[in-house]
Amino acid sequence: MAEYFIARGLPVPAELRRNPLTDWRRLATIAVIAVVLYIGFKITDIDVSRANPEYAFGVLTKLVSFDWSVLGPQNEFETFWDGALGLMIVTIFLGIMGTALALVIAIPLSFLGARNIMAGNPITNAIYVIVRLALTVIRSIDVLIVVIVMVILFGLGNAAGVFGIAFHNIGVMGKLYSEAIEGIDSGPLEAITATGANRPPRHERPARSDPRSRRRWRHRRRALSEHPAPALPPGRHDHPAHRHHRRGDGLHLGADPPAARVATDPSSAGSHRRHLRHS
Repeated sequence: MAEYFIARGLPVPAELRRNPLTDWRRLATIAVIAVVLYIGFKITDIDVSRANPEYAFGVLTKLVSFDWSVLGPQNEFETFWDGALGLMIVTIFLGIMGTALALVIAIPLSFLGARNIMAGNPITNAIYVIVRLALTVIRSIDVLIVVIVMVILFGLGNAAGVFGIAFHNIGVMGKLYSEAIEGIDSGPLEAITATGANRPPRHERPARSDPRSRRRWRHRRRALSEHPAPALPPGRHDHPAHRHHRRGDGLHLGADPPAARVATDPSSAGSHRRHLRHS
């Protein structure tokens, strides 16, 4: 096939130009693998002379020979709940009770571990990080280890199983519900915001290194507390005297009072302070 391309002056594909000299890396790799397998076979010294297929078949046959008598009580001192069937029912309800207890604790924690709810404030961000870290640590501990610790704490019995399952499920369900809350469609929230809803007003303090900003901030708060904005009358949403004012001190409806206009106007803040000082 290579001659076909050479006779027509075409480049020969790499697949047709292969030979033992060009494929030495592949051949060396195969040789190393063969040597390793040979050494491993010699070292392990696999011996199958002691195999007993008849005994193994008999054991496998016993596995499918069910003894239904163990489902009930074995003597006159045992009740239904001491048999295998009663203990299986108890085990199922152990899981149900543990999951229900975990649900009561995991749902509030899931709201604290949702980024879209806790974002926007340093304190809530710290709470979010702590809750998510706690859920991760709880989820990383195997439930068998938790049950062993609960046995040491409560002793052998159903209490150790319920609290062990509940502790592990708090981490699992808290993570699942927090991610579900984070995946909530933002459309309804944006629609509510478009109707005029907003977060509670908050007053942002200026930096301590700027005394003028701090005086202006205090004067603004005092002016707004002495002259609150009037309520918006019904049917007058388009009146120019009643409009939304979006500033750092919150969302207010109504016209600016004179003191508030002076407080929010940097050009007249100095003259108003001088007027207050002379009065």
